[in-house]
Amino acid sequence: MKLTNLLRYGSLAASAGGALFIVVDLIALLLLDFDKRHSEVVTSLGWRLQSPISLVAGTLVLLGLICLY
Repeated sequence: MKLTNLLRYGSLAASAGGALFIVVDLIALLLLDFDKRHSEVVTSLGWRLQSPISLVAGTLVLLGLICLY
């Protein structure tokens, strides 16, 4: 793989991961009610949406930063 392609894909992955982290924060802000008990929060729809998106976002940012390094 050429260096320019690696930099291009790395920056794209890091940017997509950062955008997904913004989505995760918006989900937490709009859908989660932290006044409830912890067991009620983790079984809600917002938590079920937030968790896998957060995992994908973290992976993309990590891979993107490795590529950019």
